Amino acid sequence: MGIGGGAMDAGYLRGVITGSLGQFSKPGDLAAARNDPADSDVRDYLTVALGLAGDKAVLQDVTRILREHPDGSLRQEAAMALATLHDPQSAPALRGALLDRYTRVTTGGGSGQRQPPAKIYPVREQAAAALGLFGEKVDETVWRQPRSPENAAELVSYLFEDKVPAVCDDAVSLLGGLGEAGRPYLEAFVKENEANENLADSVKAAQEILAKAPQPGK
Repeated sequence: MGIGGGAMDAGYLRGVITGSLGQFSKPGDLAAARNDPADSDVRDYLTVALGLAGDKAVLQDVTRILREHPDGSLRQEAAMALATLHDPQSAPALRGALLDRYTRVTTGGGSGQRQPPAKIYPVREQAAAALGLFGEKVDETVWRQPRSPENAAELVSYLFEDKVPAVCDDAVSLLGGLGEAGRPYLEAFVKENEANENLADSVKAAQEILAKAPQPGK
């Protein structure tokens, strides 16, 4: 778990690395690296890093990544890159990103003023910030939904609501680490999504955790 309460998964870490590359690397070095890899995913991360570094030549590619890339953390960084590039052409894509389903949860920690636990949409948040640079104000409720969970397991279970496979994977892993407290939420997730082919891997992981865990009272 990160400081804010979200899972520090591989996608999150790749997003952090992309942001750091954009902030601390020379655009020329990033452009040279971008022209080298055969892996399209690596190329996309370097493209967003170039956008964060202010290279307007990648505007169209960054816009595509915001609209289409399966990694929510990279879409978040892409929205930040479009804010850096500050080109009106990106406004339609940013408005579309206000419906992005990439979800995280926060326990209210982190820097700055402490806030109550919430379900947040990081791509929407960054898109709203970018649109703000064009004079478009977006209500905070679009990207932040305060919650009043009874316990940590319930808070994590909010990640299941949007049925995004990678996010559900995170939630299953986190609930599995909570032991008996996470069992009811894993059971409910399995029951609700057994027929959902998109979540087959997440359901299987939940079933394996439940099968290994001792039954209550035994």
